[in-house]
This record gives sequence, structure tokens and C-alpha cells, in this order.
Amino acid sequence: MEGSHAPSHPPFILGLSDRNPSVGGHTPHDCVIRRFPFTWRPVRSLLPFHHKSRQEATLHKYVQNPNGSFFVWLPQDVYSRISSSAFLSSCFRFNFFADVDPTHYVIKSFALDNGLAHIQDGTVFMKGDDTTWLADGEFRNSVPISSISQYNFVHDINCVPWGCVICPAWWTVGRGQWPFTGEIDTLEGVHDNEHNQVTWHTGPQNNCQNNTNCDRTIPPNAGCGVQEWSRASYGEDFNLQGGGIFAMKWDGNGIAVWSFFRAAVPADIVRGSPVTVLEPGGCDPIMNFLNHSIVFGNSYATSGCPGTCADRLKDPSNFEMSFEYILVLHYFG
Repeated sequence: MEGSHAPSHPPFILGLSDRNPSVGGHTPHDCVIRRFPFTWRPVRSLLPFHHKSRQEATLHKYVQNPNGSFFVWLPQDVYSRISSSAFLSSCFRFNFFADVDPTHYVIKSFALDNGLAHIQDGTVFMKGDDTTWLADGEFRNSVPISSISQYNFVHDINCVPWGCVICPAWWTVGRGQWPFTGEIDTLEGVHDNEHNQVTWHTGPQNNCQNNTNCDRTIPPNAGCGVQEWSRASYGEDFNLQGGGIFAMKWDGNGIAVWSFFRAAVPADIVRGSPVTVLEPGGCDPIMNFLNHSIVFGNSYATSGCPGTCADRLKDPSNFEMSFEYILVLHYFG
């Protein structure tokens, strides 16, 4: 998937060959955070490129494109039981980045030195600053990370930031000019909200719609969002349930998102009904969403707070729940 339009789709199909983790340019198994220990090759070297029927393709767990061709998603990277040394090395294929928006996003060295990011019992821990009183006009520190590779994904999350002023999000975004390469918000919450919202953002050059127009350039610039019905999809109830699973599948058949709190996680994630799907009719999911990386971030609100958000932002006691635990990340290409 690296360096290509995401996701891959026919005529190039990915296939599984030998189980040697040291070949094919993939990171060795001792990275702990590891590229999935398989070598990927075009499936035409392993299986017939075309199948005679949908039934035959189903046996190989292939998915059919709208044009009738078949493809298969296979594991690409797995991040599980992460060691501190791997987190600090190039094995951890995420970039920390600095920005001010009005959250003060910090670089990796600052995050590590100030306890805003570390490994705890094999789990990635990230949080916003919850100890510093701010002066008027100061921005509170927080940590964002962005994947180097481009994927479909399954995220197993133990705890999500929530509370007044806090605005966590996990999203994918194109590397070109925003919003013309699209954005997919898998998790987004604000303040003490109890429901996750899934949202797509696109540019004006298309007709992408779900319940509303996805064009981010149309006021109020909200994209097309769908709010989950479950109170355990975000916030305190989600955390009390022990977190859960979020998954996103993006191919020629559309962009689908699933989420499950811990007790409701099925054996096969995509066999359950997705929370929502952006259908391909009138909105080409390959042409309107290009070269996406995955971003984990926690920002702070500028409106909707009791009193003023500026006052709330100054008090560190409002950010005691401004942290997240990421247990396992599964990425597919």
C-alpha cells in the first residue's frame, strides 16, 4: 500500500506466499511492532487471476468490485504487545507532528520527555497535558500521530479521551490539498457527548452524499456525518465497558465503518452490520479519497463549554480523562 493510491484494487491483486518475515522488505519479527510476517506478491503467481464465478471467489474470501473483478484484503501490519524500544525506533511506523490549532501539538521528543506518550504494559498510551495551569491565550499540549503507511484498519482501543473541552478523533486524511483528497472520521466526539460520529469530507468536484452533502467547502462545512445510536460508542460508557473495536473498510464498493463496545465484539468484525456506509453510487470512493494516512489526535474545543472554553482550557483538572490506551492495531492492504 505504501506510495500508492489507497486502497489497492484490481487489476493488481495482493496474494499470500511464504512465511519468511525477513524477506520482501518487511521488518523482522523481533521488532515486536512488526510488519505482518508474510511476503506479498501479485496473486497471479499463486492463483488464477480471474475466477469463473462468485461462488469460486467466495471460497478464497475474495470481494467483488462493482466492475465484476475480485480482490482480497490481507494483513499488512500488526501492532500488538508493543515494547518501549520498538516504540522509540523506526519500527513504530507513525510520525509525531507539531502544530497549533488552537491545541498545541508537540513533537515526539517533547511528548516522551513530558510523559504525554509512552508504552504501558505493551499498550500505546497518549494524553493531553493535565498538570499545567495556563495563562490567558496559551494553548494546551497534546499528542497527535500519523501513520506513514496507508491502510484499511481494525483498532482495539481500551480508553478514549472525553470530557468538557476535549475533542478526540481518529481519522484518515489524504496527503494532497485538503479537502480535495478526502477525509474519513472514524471516531469523533466533543465534550461529554455519549455518541460517536462518523463523518466524510470531500471537495466540491463530486456528488458525494450520505445523509447530507459531504462537500467540506459548503457552509457550515460539516461534511456528511452519521451519529451512532449506542451510548457505548463514545465517552464514559465506552470507557466503562473496557473500550472496544473500530474498523474501516474502503474499496470500490464504498467506505464502511464498524464499531463495537467490548462485550459486543463479534468473532468476525465485518459480518456484523456497519454503523454506516458511503455508497459508491454518485461518489467514487477511489477517486474522491486518495493516499490516506491514519491520524490519532486529541484537540480542544473553542465553543460549547459551560462558561467559556478559554477559561476551561486553563484548568488542568478538566483534562484528567484526556488520555487513550491503544491495545492492538491491525492494518490491511
